Order: sequence, then C-alpha cells, then structure tokens
Amino acid sequence: MISIRFNHRFSQKTLSVDFSFPQQGITALFGRSGSGKTTIANILSGLMLPEQGRVILGEQVLLDTDKGICIPSWARSFGVVFQEHRLFPHLSVRRNLLFSKHAMSDKLNEISSLLGIEELLDLTPSELSGGEQQRVAIGRCLLSDPSLIIMDEPLSSLDLPRRRELIEYLRKLHQSIKIPILYITHSMSEIVQLADYMVVVDDGAILTQGAPSEVIASNALSAWNDHNSQSSLLVGKVSRDANEFGFVPVTLPNGQAIWINDSHLTFGENARVKVDANNVSLSLEKPVATSIRNSLHGQVIDIVINDNGALVKISFGQDSVLWANVSIWALDELAIIKGQWIFAQIKAVSVERYDVAALGE
Repeated sequence: MISIRFNHRFSQKTLSVDFSFPQQGITALFGRSGSGKTTIANILSGLMLPEQGRVILGEQVLLDTDKGICIPSWARSFGVVFQEHRLFPHLSVRRNLLFSKHAMSDKLNEISSLLGIEELLDLTPSELSGGEQQRVAIGRCLLSDPSLIIMDEPLSSLDLPRRRELIEYLRKLHQSIKIPILYITHSMSEIVQLADYMVVVDDGAILTQGAPSEVIASNALSAWNDHNSQSSLLVGKVSRDANEFGFVPVTLPNGQAIWINDSHLTFGENARVKVDANNVSLSLEKPVATSIRNSLHGQVIDIVINDNGALVKISFGQDSVLWANVSIWALDELAIIKGQWIFAQIKAVSVERYDVAALGE
C-alpha cells in the first residue's frame, strides 16, 4: 500500500489528509478544483514539504516530519505527467523519450509501440497533435522506470476527440504495465473508464474512498451530480457477442443482464456500466411489449427524498445496486417502500460509449 497523512495550512484553509491506496492499478484522486488534489500530489512526490506528515511507499518511509526523514523528490523515482506535455521543443520525440539519465533505452521500441508513437520518433513536438504530445510525455515517464506514476489531469487540456483517443491508450497501458498510477481528475467518465480504486477529496479532507462501484453508488458524490441525480456502476461479464443490432449483454452476478449499445466489448471479458438515476424508471410488474430493452428485478433497500423527487436504491445482490430517480407522485402512487421487490427499467440507448469500461478477463 501507499500511505499519505499530513496537515498543512495552505492559503486560507488547512488541509488534513489521511488515506492509503493500492500499490497496483490506477487510483483516481477525484475532487473539484481547489479541493487539494494537486497539493496531495506535490507532497507525495516531494515537491512540497507539509508542516506535519508521513508518506510511505510499501515499506519505505519517504517522509516522516516527526523523525526528520525526508527523501528528496529526485530520489523518490516517481514519474509525473502534467496537464501540459512539457516536452523540449528543440529535441526530437526520440530524444525527449530518452532524456532522463535513468531512461531504459532498451524499452524504447516496446513503449513506443504500446503508445502508438513509433512512427513519430524523428519528429519534433511542434509537428504533433495535442494527443500525440501527451502520449510522448507519458512514454518519457514510463521509460524513466518509475516506482509510481502521478498523472495530474493529463487530459484536461485536450479537446474531446483527442481526449477519447488518449483514454484508449491509457486503457491499453493499464492492462500492460504493473506500475501503480495516481490519476488526478474531476471527470467521472475518466474514472469509469480507468480507475481500479477511487479517493474523493473535498475542501482539503478525504470524503470517502474505495472501489469505484461502491463510491459512485454512495451518497458521498451528491454534490457532483446534476439535479440531485445519482449514478451507479454495474459490474458484470459480457455473456455473448454483439447481436445483429450491435447490442451486447453484460450479465450481473445474479444472472440478470443489462444490454448496451457497445460492440467494442467482447465475449468473456468483464465490464462495468455507469447508469444515471434519471435514466431508470420503475414498475411493479414485469413490463411487456415495451421499447425499453432492460428490465432488472431487485429489492428496494433505501429511499432518499430530495427537492426534485425521490432516489430509490435497488439491490440485485452481491454488491450490485442501482439508483432510480422518480417523482414523489410516482413514489406515492406505486406505494414504493423499503423491502419491496420491483422492476427497474433502463433504456439501452441511454448508456453512452464512455459510460462503459472493459475490465479484461
């Protein structure tokens, strides 16, 4: 595990942080602008010294202010990918990639191929698109042989097409390397696509942390949801190839399936699907002769009344939960109560491409 705990006065606020995250996979550090995400990254990497704190990587103590221990940033062997690529404009892509004195030149071809930049090695940064520049920056970071990679909102400066392009490379990277990544973002779609673990920071403190499916389905993110809506992450396995219309079923642990319009998923792999509560309707009886492709049978386990209606939480067993946003009128007329069994309907076309993530087999 990687652990970070510190107290630090910053501007007009005091940051008080204490959390740990896995030493593998991608951990998303999520929060609004000014919440303290970048300060956490700077203290973790050694670019900032807190008034009081402790940072541990595995069994190695990198910082302990009480004991006077502070490993300098250059000795922590961390790689950082910033919002801007920060490439040297006068150097070729190849020389940028190998700039670090620790660069693993023998891995150049492998990393270049992984990031799709093998044809760009003799070009200069000014000849690349924004997405290509950021891929080179990621490649330079990987070739420095880091023990941890910190990505500070690496997609925020890119337009939507380039952002989507780079997400595909990050997903491939995620499946190919064993280096832990701390991924700083305020984008929920990036978390759905990439994160294995999620930490939410708000106003200088850790609000919650855990598996993305648990955190997103909790009430902790209500401040980030539009119109008091709520999102859910359903995790399952692709149980067959796409049908003739391009829809594939993601089967939940209880055997029920949600069909989605996403033919990039392949049979046998695990996947997770983000569903917005506003796209879920409820029925007391199993719907028939309807255009809505998905009808999941589950039990009501919570009801939260808010200004715009009611959020109904439905369980399908084995940690599969779904929120539905309905009016108080509907809640009253259907007499929905906790413990009741009900059908949740989800339009297959309401799930967009970037609400779905392949998790491998």
